[in-house]
Amino acid sequence: AVACCPPAPTPALLTDAAQIVTNDFNSCVRTTSGAVKCWGDNRIGQLMNGSSADSAVPVTASGLSDVVAIAASVYHGCTIAADGSEGCWPPYLTAMTNAIPTANGIATGNAHSCALLAGGAVQCQGSNFQGQLGDGTNTFSEHGVTVSGLTGATALTAGFESTCALQAGGAVACWGDNSFGQLGNGTFTSSNVPVAVSGITDATAISAYRSTACAALASGAVKCWGANGAGQLGDGTHTSSSSPVTVVDLVGATAVTSGTGHSCAVIADGAVKCWGDNSSGQLGNGTSTSAPLPVTVQGLTGAVAVSAGGSHTCALLAGGRVKCWGNNSDGQLGNGTTTSSNVPVDVLAGT
Repeated sequence: AVACCPPAPTPALLTDAAQIVTNDFNSCVRTTSGAVKCWGDNRIGQLMNGSSADSAVPVTASGLSDVVAIAASVYHGCTIAADGSEGCWPPYLTAMTNAIPTANGIATGNAHSCALLAGGAVQCQGSNFQGQLGDGTNTFSEHGVTVSGLTGATALTAGFESTCALQAGGAVACWGDNSFGQLGNGTFTSSNVPVAVSGITDATAISAYRSTACAALASGAVKCWGANGAGQLGDGTHTSSSSPVTVVDLVGATAVTSGTGHSCAVIADGAVKCWGDNSSGQLGNGTSTSAPLPVTVQGLTGAVAVSAGGSHTCALLAGGRVKCWGNNSDGQLGNGTTTSSNVPVDVLAGT
């Protein structure tokens, strides 16, 4: 008999990821070498590889090196290089590139970005009609403006038209749109200066996306506030809240992420739990049944970070691998297909 058809080689996996970020229809990683790789939707050049073709596997962004931080939102993203310089994409944001020259951290919203500076001050740039730049005005700025009265910031996150900062000691302050209570101060009144999130004094990590925000606490609990139409606050209801509510039966959380209609947390043992909308399998528990209380992502261990997008989720694992689950219509799971999955799949190495 004549031997035929040797098995196809197993595709190489992504193994050098150092940071994972997601938005509505694509995903990106910062690698250990300081490069950026992205996959998924590319209709306006979000993958930064010189084309507008979607990619179901990671592609390397052109012209980026020595990147130490990356942030991405629905329509744009920003990076910080080792020298502290900030750059944003796609091309229609080039007027904002390097507007903040000494950033230590970055967050991006719908059409604004904010940077954490040495000493704990924050500067923001871009759209400001909801006060999301935090400078006491509602005036657009293509250059960084200083957030009023904010000191001691240690981390940043941005919703669609709002921004939040984690402060030294564990308090959280937010500013901008408050239509769904996403500022967390017990009101639904927008603010163009920072307001304190009610009752949060021991936060260790924060995340916002669209109109929901969450904080992981030193106790291992998680509290969330804002929009809750899909149960993404994790309190067992579908009622939005302008004050933080405790995610039910969640202990040992070390990191948290908010997506369009779902949220997730990394647990101290490396597992991930998610809650909220599951119409595309973005909770990762093998079903498409939404859950206003946390469910465990199936078969996932060794997670160190998690990022929730529009209707998909990705986790960074110890050692640099990445797994994603949920909607895959634009290839945002990175496994070489456009087939959605309600359990985690491996992200390929790509090009």
